[in-house]
Amino acid sequence: MIRFDLLLFKVMSYNKLTSLLKSTFNLLITKIRSSKYWHLYIVVITIILSEVFTLIMNTIQSFLWWNRIDTDLLIIGTIDAFIVSIFVGIIAIFLIRYAFRMEELNRELQRQIEERIRLEKERLAMEEMLHQAKKMESLGILAGGIAHDLNNILGPLVGYPDLLIMQLPADSPLIKPLNSIKQSGQRAAEVVQDILSLARRGVINKTVLNPNEVIIDFMKTLEIKRIIEKYPEVNLEVNLSENINNITGSSLHLHKVLMNLVINGFEAIRGAGKVTISTENIHFDNIFDGYESIKPGDYVCISVSDTGEGIPEKFLMNIFEPFFTTKVMGKSGSGLGLAVVYGTVKDHNGFLDVKSDHQQGSCFRIFIPSTSLHITSQESLSLDKEMNGKGETILVIDDVDEQRDLAVQILSSFGYNVHTSSNWQDALNFLVMNKVDLILLDMIMEGEMDGLDICKKIFKTNPNQKVIIVSGFSRSNRVNEALSLGVKAFLQKPYTTKNLARIVRKTLDNI
Repeated sequence: MIRFDLLLFKVMSYNKLTSLLKSTFNLLITKIRSSKYWHLYIVVITIILSEVFTLIMNTIQSFLWWNRIDTDLLIIGTIDAFIVSIFVGIIAIFLIRYAFRMEELNRELQRQIEERIRLEKERLAMEEMLHQAKKMESLGILAGGIAHDLNNILGPLVGYPDLLIMQLPADSPLIKPLNSIKQSGQRAAEVVQDILSLARRGVINKTVLNPNEVIIDFMKTLEIKRIIEKYPEVNLEVNLSENINNITGSSLHLHKVLMNLVINGFEAIRGAGKVTISTENIHFDNIFDGYESIKPGDYVCISVSDTGEGIPEKFLMNIFEPFFTTKVMGKSGSGLGLAVVYGTVKDHNGFLDVKSDHQQGSCFRIFIPSTSLHITSQESLSLDKEMNGKGETILVIDDVDEQRDLAVQILSSFGYNVHTSSNWQDALNFLVMNKVDLILLDMIMEGEMDGLDICKKIFKTNPNQKVIIVSGFSRSNRVNEALSLGVKAFLQKPYTTKNLARIVRKTLDNI
């Protein structure tokens, strides 16, 4: 009768012995390979194994032949085995060294191939990023030139309706169409502002901000309430991290970024869903490779995620291009939303990361460098301040006839004495002979000199002259330089009647 328990025990014992021998052999090989005397170990092991094998074989042979152990045969066999094992050991050393060398060469070759593949992928990625950056820069330059001209054209559309309404009785039937003209001009100006964001002309009014407060203020805007009412099945959640770091930037432009991302999130959801806005502090010790490479440092991450349809992978590299959209063109915005997000984030020295799976939703993460600066309380300027002039003299310097005429009409209606000049030479000549209380200066002028160059000439003769810079571009580095020289304020075109009257009055009153 077969004892299965004994058979099982023998099998288990055999398996344990085999496993022990295998682990011992692997350990021995590892130790030998890591030692600089490995070739000596090989010779010694070869001799020992040869001697042991020879002794065993000679002993067996003696018993088979003479039924006893022949000492002479064992001695002669051992000597012969020793001599043979030396030669075998030497040959084994060369063979093993060759095998080790071939293995090292193979590993080195594999490492070089992997390194070449990695470098090639990085090169292709860098080329793609450079191509994308150049394309965005070219589009930005084109958009900037168009936007500047459009703002000059829109100036009268935005400014004159207020002047006409001021001269009409309160029950005039013309007030409603004039307001419609003004509102249409302002909406067009907002689109132009989006185009200017592509031009990377700088961020207006960079201050120290708390990202959580920016989002809280954004949630109170009328636009976000309209979106929530339009999509009642979609929930908008806000998860704000405590002790969030401050950033420097423009709350107005960040509101625009949030609006574009939230609108995209709502429109990507079919039926019920959720859009989430969240913040967190993030530190990168090394370069983070996401949608784009992010430099090491401390950042505040503002993320907007949705549970919508997601973005197909083939479109991810194109989503920040102007007018690129997977929606029906014209049914949802101007096609500039994500391009504006990209330009604004770059104006804040920030980075973008996008994660999206088709039918699984999307997550846009914005990384803006954090700052150790604290928010300073600023005294709010009264908007109820009397805006009428007190007979002050103002010089308007602008090379566009319509802009000069508009400024004259507005300022004259508020009681100012207004003079105009279409070029800097006539303006400087006028200032030599006349004293003015304020200069309204266009930043972009025909010829070799712009507003900054003209300011330097004006301040050279009159360092205390009050100047307001006006431009169809956003606030640029040259505008910032002019402000640092002593320019009192910057006014974006197209401006409304009240905006111009208010900033002029504040500047004259040193508010």
